[in-house]
Amino acid sequence: MMIGKAPVAYIPFQELDQLGFWLNIIMTCPLGIFTYILFSPKFKISHVITTGILIGFTIEFIQFITDNLAITHRWVDINDVIANTLGFVVGYYLSKLIDK
Repeated sequence: MMIGKAPVAYIPFQELDQLGFWLNIIMTCPLGIFTYILFSPKFKISHVITTGILIGFTIEFIQFITDNLAITHRWVDINDVIANTLGFVVGYYLSKLIDK
């Protein structure tokens, strides 16, 4: 589906078998690690998930804006938001596990 000039994939869990989904998880793991190191290691699970979702939506929103300004030509994808959230949560809790 096109919204303006941006192609948008809004159906979740369609690309779980593709490499890009897993690379998005790996890409956002460091953000979870840095959040654990820089901020409170006592975040509630709801704060960790909310922060991950906000990061994912922010990345995709910026991509949506740059697509509509004809700066980039990439897909805006809900699966990327899911992968970014998972990566953030995995990075955060991996740090928490290592820190013990």
